[in-house]
Amino acid sequence: MPRPRSFFALHRLVKRLITCLILAAILQYVVAAAFGLLSSYSGDTGRWDLQIREPGYVATLTMTRHHSFGREVLAASFSLISSGRFPANATPPDWSQGRWQQFEPVHAVVENRPIFSSPIEQHAPPAWSRFATICTDPEFDYYPTGGWGNCLEVACGWPFCAASYFGCGPAGLGNYVVREGVMISNAASTSDKTPRAVPLRIHWAGTILNTLIYAPAAFVLLSGASWFHRHLRRRAGRCVNCNYDLRATTTGTCPECGAAITPRATSSAHSDATRH
Repeated sequence: MPRPRSFFALHRLVKRLITCLILAAILQYVVAAAFGLLSSYSGDTGRWDLQIREPGYVATLTMTRHHSFGREVLAASFSLISSGRFPANATPPDWSQGRWQQFEPVHAVVENRPIFSSPIEQHAPPAWSRFATICTDPEFDYYPTGGWGNCLEVACGWPFCAASYFGCGPAGLGNYVVREGVMISNAASTSDKTPRAVPLRIHWAGTILNTLIYAPAAFVLLSGASWFHRHLRRRAGRCVNCNYDLRATTTGTCPECGAAITPRATSSAHSDATRH
């Protein structure tokens, strides 16, 4: 008994949907990785401060947020202020004792840098950032060698950030050590604001949203390619499902897969057989 054409149509549809989702997921990551190879970002769009007072010194962590097309950069700078000589046996700051203070940029700009207002609220950095949990995660130990340093978190993807990498380096220099990413080239100087790296830390919310957004375009492309491929098979007198040669077939089903033969495929097969 030949299988109905609806069975093969449903089977092709399911395969196409799965293929589209896989292709869209790969495509959105390739886009995110491409944005990770950039080395610049735009002006400050937000700022957070976290200050801890420890015996003998004050530790301050300042983070600024930068937006650009396909990229979101969090630039953190760490500094210590000590009363006199910095204590040699000082313990790392206990960040759980502090709370983030968020600032908003005002319209005034001095030397191409925005002026930030007074703290407006106690609000942590974006949830995807490692620093968002610095006050609650006891395993987060950010204490640069020498008591000072810079840190970057770069999230990439479009339209949502889907992957990120983490980089740390000495203050005032363009040399970073990249974590959760593959370094392509380091920041050669202070003019290169970020290293070029392929992000490896996946942000699942952004990945899923980007995949769903890219999937319709992938579906249209695959549907067009599938229709053209099946059209060529039908014109050549072959089964559109398994590519079996139907030029010598006189029944209404494919001997190989059991699919019903369309009238166009049958006529093409007979015309080719007559011609030869």
